Amino acid sequence: MTRAPPPLSIEPREKARFSAAQRFAILLRQSTDGISRCEVCDEVIAVLSPDGHWMKQRPIEWDHEKARALGGRTHTENGRALCGHPFKCHKAKSASDAAMIAKADRMGGRTGQYARQKERKARGLKPQIQGRGFRNG
Repeated sequence: MTRAPPPLSIEPREKARFSAAQRFAILLRQSTDGISRCEVCDEVIAVLSPDGHWMKQRPIEWDHEKARALGGRTHTENGRALCGHPFKCHKAKSASDAAMIAKADRMGGRTGQYARQKERKARGLKPQIQGRGFRNG
């Protein structure tokens, strides 16, 4: 009786967060006259108070303009503040990034058939022969 190999695992990406100083700089860069607006819906998300603190007007989510999975870095220049939950500005942007990230993973051999073949080879297993499937008619 042969034992089935353990399931293949793909490591999840580590989440990089903007520091407090970077978040302050992003809001400052995005603001005009001390009023920071969401870049998607143009609603006011924060106002700079006279004592130098940002006062939230809406929930804020911090977004990488170029997603980290696509080569973006966690720098002030790559960051922006978008409306968060329950508003959908950040959610819509992240959903559009998901398709591009999935394609980049497939093309880079991190997921899909090519990744499974590499994993089997690294574990010393024989490659599986791919069938053509069944054809009707």
